[in-house]
Amino acid sequence: MRVFRRSADKRRGFTLVELLVAMSIFLVLSFITIGALRLGLTGEGVRTAARLVQSKLEGARDRAIYNSKETEGKPRPVGVRLLVDPNESTICR
Repeated sequence: MRVFRRSADKRRGFTLVELLVAMSIFLVLSFITIGALRLGLTGEGVRTAARLVQSKLEGARDRAIYNSKETEGKPRPVGVRLLVDPNESTICR
């Protein structure tokens, strides 16, 4: 009868670096989730915010298409800026 023994070279388990990386990823995802919950971003709130951003971007695209048409041989000078207001969570112009 043969007896098989595991060699010392083939250890099972995770290295310290692998554990630290996994824990770091878990912590980052946890903080993001907790932050979203604290802000009260429910599914409906996120959908509403996404629709608002989409409508603003579509409006900017439409204005760019309209303003890119030449008038008297020259394109109209125009620009669009999106600003972040730290006191307001909506998009400003």
